[in-house]
Amino acid sequence: GSDQFVLNVPRDRGDGRNGFTPSSGVSETDQRSWKVTRTPGLPDDRATCASSFLGVRPFSPSPPSAISLRDRLDEQYRAFDYVESATDPVHRVRRYTSRADREIVAFCAAGLAFGRVASVLQSIDGLLGVMGPSPAEYVRRFEPERDRDALTPLVHRWIRGRDLAALVLVLQRMLRESGSIENFFVEGDDASAPDISVALESFSRRALQTDLKPAYGRVPRRAGVCYFFPRPSAGSACKRLNLLLRWMVRKDEIDLGVWTSVSPPRLIVPLVTH
Repeated sequence: GSDQFVLNVPRDRGDGRNGFTPSSGVSETDQRSWKVTRTPGLPDDRATCASSFLGVRPFSPSPPSAISLRDRLDEQYRAFDYVESATDPVHRVRRYTSRADREIVAFCAAGLAFGRVASVLQSIDGLLGVMGPSPAEYVRRFEPERDRDALTPLVHRWIRGRDLAALVLVLQRMLRESGSIENFFVEGDDASAPDISVALESFSRRALQTDLKPAYGRVPRRAGVCYFFPRPSAGSACKRLNLLLRWMVRKDEIDLGVWTSVSPPRLIVPLVTH
């Protein structure tokens, strides 16, 4: 029975006076909207915001200050920006010191980050146990005929050992052709684009052009390795690839900042809607 209308917060103007400032970590858009419900008994020019946690309170005709919104979000960020704030696969990446090892471990850890946390960590540890002290060197030297049997016992939900062998082959190709996963990613990026969605599409498409027969023999029509390389054009939110990019691109108490060729404001935050 209540009337509803939309409250629009203007896009960032770059001067901090309207919308989101460039350093807020929120992607720039034309406008942000929240549904507002008019409260019975209040004058027409006052209402309450459905998203009260954002700091939007009953207001006059002037829109709420975006600075107060940023303060609220920054407060939440600071509250959780410490290494042990959560049990997270990124801690497995932190064990390694070389950039090359961290990149490989981060890709594998993010790629396996689906399911129960305990199961995810167990699967990551199993794979790293096979890879040995230098995962990057393991990938470079990987020979399917010689090394794939050690991966056979590893299972993570529907991912099997041969899928992991195929993943290692894809990563090996990236290192051989581009020198690093970062370089392979950047080769498909357009730095002038507002975000990295085009780069994600190119990254996964080119990755799956790898010859996977040494891992599978006869490659299945929908090989398990494809799950590591989703594409936005197929309707995927690419949550695990975006998780990898967060770890690699951002630099704070949690994220490692290994990659330097991608600008953090271009990262995407997938939102789960269910």
